[in-house]
Amino acid sequence: MASSWTAPVEYSVTSLPFAGWLRSVPNACYATGYSGDGVGPSRLMARILASFALGVTDEWSRSALARTPGGWIPPDPLRSAGAGILLPALRAVENHEDRGGRTPALLKRLVSIDPSAFRCGRGGKR
Repeated sequence: MASSWTAPVEYSVTSLPFAGWLRSVPNACYATGYSGDGVGPSRLMARILASFALGVTDEWSRSALARTPGGWIPPDPLRSAGAGILLPALRAVENHEDRGGRTPALLKRLVSIDPSAFRCGRGGKR
């Protein structure tokens, strides 16, 4: 990590990080869903994980981020098709912003789509 570090984007349904316990590995907890934000959420999630590991019931272990979020993200092939459209659109918006140019309204609208707002067709669950 001498110069940089990157990883795949972890998108959570709520766009927020969350922590929990692995069902498949006893006594193993996790934190994920940072969606490109790292330093601030890392400190916050470290406190939650520390409370989990120490078996402490406090403001951190009871935090809203200390549970898996509910929600729904469209399944493939819809999700992949959407990503194929949205990723180039996001790059285009960033290019416009980097050059100080005006981003077209339709492009702005496209990249503002929040997949966590989609509703599942069965029973109205999200």
